[in-house]
Amino acid sequence: MEEEAETKMETPPLGWIDRIGKEEARKDRLLRQDLIGGFVGAIVLSLLLWFFVAHKLEDTGFYTDEFGALEMFMMYFAGAFAVAMAVLKLIVRRRNILRPLDVASLLVLSVAHAVLLVSFPFDFEHVDAALPGFLQWTVGWMSDWVGAAILLLGLIGALIGAAFTSVVYVGVRREMANSLTEEGPHPED
Repeated sequence: MEEEAETKMETPPLGWIDRIGKEEARKDRLLRQDLIGGFVGAIVLSLLLWFFVAHKLEDTGFYTDEFGALEMFMMYFAGAFAVAMAVLKLIVRRRNILRPLDVASLLVLSVAHAVLLVSFPFDFEHVDAALPGFLQWTVGWMSDWVGAAILLLGLIGALIGAAFTSVVYVGVRREMANSLTEEGPHPED
């Protein structure tokens, strides 16, 4: 009884964080539909990354002279990090253990978006040049303004995602610690 009171004092209730933690802790293991979605996501991210690499390899005119080493590193590293995270989730099949890396990936993505937004080394007149003719209509309508808006929305979304994922991580950790305390030590311990 005294130990339980000490535990409660060490982890005071945080209201909505604890509610989120309780809800997300139940969903920590990835289900089949999560794995299928993650697999599709990894393929889509890989294709998107390859699309931008193809622009560089084929020198399509999409990248301007401002696309230097920093911009190239940030763009391709952020993309590769996102693909790696998608694949890692398929391997580990747990959510919370990877959330710190998710936060890191989102922060890298936000820095990449900020760098690319400031230098804006793109000419969206050529965005469709890396695609076969029958697919060019899918992105050919995009202007520089639309590209900048996508980068800005991505920056905002990545920052919000990093903050929310951090809160979820803390909430789930607290929930798991509380559930272990309530259950008592396990025989294997």
